[in-house]
Amino acid sequence: MQGQYFTPDIPLTNVSQAFFNDPTQFIAEQLAPMVSVPKKTFNIWFYGKDTLKQALDDTRTRFGETNQVQGNIQSKAFGPLRGHELKDGIDFDQDEMAEAPLDFEIDITNLLSEKLAITKELAVHSLLSSTSTITNNVTLSGTNQWNNYASSAPLDDIRLGLDTQRLYGLKPANTIAMSYETYSWLSRHPQLIESVKYAGVVSLTQEMMLKLLAQWGVQNLIVSSAVYDSAAEGLAASNAYIWGQDVILGYVTKTPGLRTVNGAYTFTLENGRYVDSWFEQGKKTKWIRNNDYYVPQVVGAEAFYLIKSAIASGL
Repeated sequence: MQGQYFTPDIPLTNVSQAFFNDPTQFIAEQLAPMVSVPKKTFNIWFYGKDTLKQALDDTRTRFGETNQVQGNIQSKAFGPLRGHELKDGIDFDQDEMAEAPLDFEIDITNLLSEKLAITKELAVHSLLSSTSTITNNVTLSGTNQWNNYASSAPLDDIRLGLDTQRLYGLKPANTIAMSYETYSWLSRHPQLIESVKYAGVVSLTQEMMLKLLAQWGVQNLIVSSAVYDSAAEGLAASNAYIWGQDVILGYVTKTPGLRTVNGAYTFTLENGRYVDSWFEQGKKTKWIRNNDYYVPQVVGAEAFYLIKSAIASGL
């Protein structure tokens, strides 16, 4: 008709939804700090603790020989770093239909970064929640689990863990980490409420809980709300907290360095984290790929204490 013309419905493109975990809830690199290495395989020097465990005769008689102590220094090979990469594509028609402020390249890059972060988070949790790796541990069950408010004693469990870690790790634990699910149950536990009864609260904030645990040397309370879906694509969601029902106590160094004790590191390749892209003519598709090279490693299991199944699963 005369005087009429087609106008695109642009306002609808100004709204979009993208579900992502809050990046601050990924805690893997807080518990296993990143250390860059120049090659995919590398060595670390370890100074043994044998002499610390022995009461040696350090007396010397007149004209006698001084007793010798032999230090135990070993080099252990680690790696190789594994390549972690994912890609997604933008076909020609999809790119043509996108209008400002949408930017599919940025959206895809963010999506791939999220998926890679979830994979790393699951890997570090699997490492630090393994009783075969973290040998100083306890597994709670039944009425001892913290969701049983009538019978459990979480502060006693935490104090035992801190004392055990100090005894065998020779460094006092400064960090406690758990999922939001575990924290939620713990924050409302009567034993903790009783400890702050004059505050008149029914649950402890993270600041209050940290202040309570600070008397035993804990400086960092790390609570992760990161969630992942374990269901296959296309099936009904099966969401769970990545850090599950376990609680990790440990000494985490602020600055990795020579002769510095630490429980775990995430070794990453120098310049190994990058994004590349290319156009595939036959498919009329631009591919975007996120790349990373890393491997999480426990280098001092004694620096950790694991409380396994602190709360029951499926609550």
